[in-house]
Amino acid sequence: MLSYGIGMAGASDFLEWLLTLVDRYFLRAIMGYATVAVYSIGYKVGMLIMPFLVTPFINALIPYKYSVYKDEDGKRKLEELFDLYNIVGWFAVLGISIYANITIKILATDDYSQAFMIVPFIVMAYLLDGSCEFYSLGIHIEKKVVLNLAIPGVATLLNIMLNLALIPRIGAYGAAISTLVSYFAMTIMYYFGGRVYYRMEIGVGRFLKAGIPFFAVYTLYLFFEFHRMGMFLEFLFNSMLVILYLFISFVFGFMPKSYAVILRDIITDRLAKREAVEDEDRSL
Repeated sequence: MLSYGIGMAGASDFLEWLLTLVDRYFLRAIMGYATVAVYSIGYKVGMLIMPFLVTPFINALIPYKYSVYKDEDGKRKLEELFDLYNIVGWFAVLGISIYANITIKILATDDYSQAFMIVPFIVMAYLLDGSCEFYSLGIHIEKKVVLNLAIPGVATLLNIMLNLALIPRIGAYGAAISTLVSYFAMTIMYYFGGRVYYRMEIGVGRFLKAGIPFFAVYTLYLFFEFHRMGMFLEFLFNSMLVILYLFISFVFGFMPKSYAVILRDIITDRLAKREAVEDEDRSL
């Protein structure tokens, strides 16, 4: 238990912590504190996906996956949960990315106006990080502590090399790209390492396919330069982009119709409860 715990919560977590923070060190050394400040606020906004989605999802997933993976239909259950994670996750990526500019305008001065461009890279990186909880199941089942140490270690080394190569050329964007590429590489390694011991049909291509509507809609956001508009107009057009995202997802099959029914039932149930509370208040 001690050796397994060191591999899980000790060295591997330290490596992921280093992966998260090392880019700030290189930005400060190469570009200066002003670039660090812009990058940091974009990074913090991008990390909103952690408390809003990834962390609670993982907290629920960890006990669940160990309770069902031996079941006859355990793999199917986990694959369906993976699809749900992708659907909700990419929707969260879109929401945080297109509303990041408004958030930064409210929280910071014009000096940080370009920080919103950092956000999509960070949000996608942490969505990938969450998907590793699915891919790494086999590694944890077989207690392959060495793999659990090696994979974050390689990703951290790759991040350092990319930072050194990209930051001098494109500054904060280089750090953001390095973060995304490093987490993507870590996901690939967990995928191939985990499927040796517990094989599920949840390839990385399946994860990326679910993100196609996001890339399409966010490209429109940048192409029409909604971020250059006033906050009210940008908010209005962003809301239209959210509707477009849902339309693309349903019509082209990126989001199964069964999930639309579930979403409809949840909304209907919430509205019914709200109306019941309002009726009770009026009666009092």
